[in-house]
Amino acid sequence: MKRHWLAMFVLSSVLLAASSASAVSIGTNLGFTHYLPSSGDGLSMLAVPNVGAYGLFAPGLRITQPLGTDGRQSIYFDGGLTYMSASSNNVHIVSLMAGYQFAFSEAESAPYVTVGVGLNSGGGTGVSSITNAVLGGGVGVRHRLPHGKGALRAELHVDHELDSQNSDASLTGIGLKLGFDLDL
Repeated sequence: MKRHWLAMFVLSSVLLAASSASAVSIGTNLGFTHYLPSSGDGLSMLAVPNVGAYGLFAPGLRITQPLGTDGRQSIYFDGGLTYMSASSNNVHIVSLMAGYQFAFSEAESAPYVTVGVGLNSGGGTGVSSITNAVLGGGVGVRHRLPHGKGALRAELHVDHELDSQNSDASLTGIGLKLGFDLDL
């Protein structure tokens, strides 16, 4: 499990170091997601910010680094932590995703696509620890704010979590993410 986290950290560090000296932005995702397990009933979740629960992947804090000078391409690191506790029991879930975003124009409002890979890890009292790989992608619209210090995002996103413990089980989340990025 530690190798997965180390690989994700190294990948994120390399991507951020290789990028230009443009302003980093920080933001969050707010959203509605419907989860479709490979068996059983689905689950709908409305989250503000959008952080995973019950072993589901939905990171909440997003750090974005533009690539180049035109602002059309960027890399992002999206992470979240969920901790639940009742009596003497607790469950924790850590979600991390690194991704690439491409805007189709430099206009104030522009459509974009995004792809990413990540990890979802959880465990707790009386619960087996697991780490699963996640693949995701989406299409959206980004609107740069008039003062030039950030952007608003609306994105239809799909995440597919692969169950490392049981290759027959998986979880797919389809959601609408609303987010903002504040340029630092």
